[in-house]
Amino acid sequence: MSLLWMGYLLGLAQGVRHAFEPDHITAVSTLVAEQRSARGSAFYAACWGLGHALMLLAVGGALFVLRRQLPAYVAQLFELAVAAMLVALGVRALRRSLDGRRQRPPDTHQPHPWTGAPRPLLIGVVHGLAGSGALTALVASSYPSAAGGLVFIAVYGLGARAGMARLAGRAGVPHARAMRSRRGPPLLLGVAGTVSLALGVVWAWKALYALAPEGTANRLPMNSTRNAVIRHSVPAEIHAGVYVVSCVRMRPAASAPTPAPT
Repeated sequence: MSLLWMGYLLGLAQGVRHAFEPDHITAVSTLVAEQRSARGSAFYAACWGLGHALMLLAVGGALFVLRRQLPAYVAQLFELAVAAMLVALGVRALRRSLDGRRQRPPDTHQPHPWTGAPRPLLIGVVHGLAGSGALTALVASSYPSAAGGLVFIAVYGLGARAGMARLAGRAGVPHARAMRSRRGPPLLLGVAGTVSLALGVVWAWKALYALAPEGTANRLPMNSTRNAVIRHSVPAEIHAGVYVVSCVRMRPAASAPTPAPT
């Protein structure tokens, strides 16, 4: 197997791992908490993964082809958008949890998942925006061709989609059982909303600190800031995947024999 394909396989595996980031799981869980079937949960997660992959490929691919870097402050603004989204999702889930406690048990009728597909798709788009800059900067430093870099980004996005759908499908079976009880829906929504709200506040604090003039990121040179963003936004194992491909470019050319001394 060539080093190029090994890099793609590592990108796929690390895309699956990327789906388990805390902000991803928390955001999707606030929506999956309302589903009463494992199939509906997996479908919502797959919609999230589709939006995430499309935005990674659109924004990250454009930056890669143009050989441009996303400014560090723009990347932090995207992270701030993720924080605002987590807070909004948390408040929404808590409100629905309180409404469920005051009312009778919800009807067992479950609308078709397609009716709610735009919401997880939009959440995936926001997450894709937040991760596109760091991933593009990493890939652009190693891939010699535009086609190879775009394939890596696409494979990485598909891996994240598959990982999130698999996780939601597995958790959907016990989740569906809990949703059949009287206290299950309010409890699950309350837990998901509380975690989302708390994580959103922490996420916002980190982004605002990086954007503030006295923040650490603004006291560093631009290259150091960009490298710090890359290190904290992309899992370390992806560096290994891209490194495998970069070895293709680093193979030394055959050197001419040294002439014997006369």
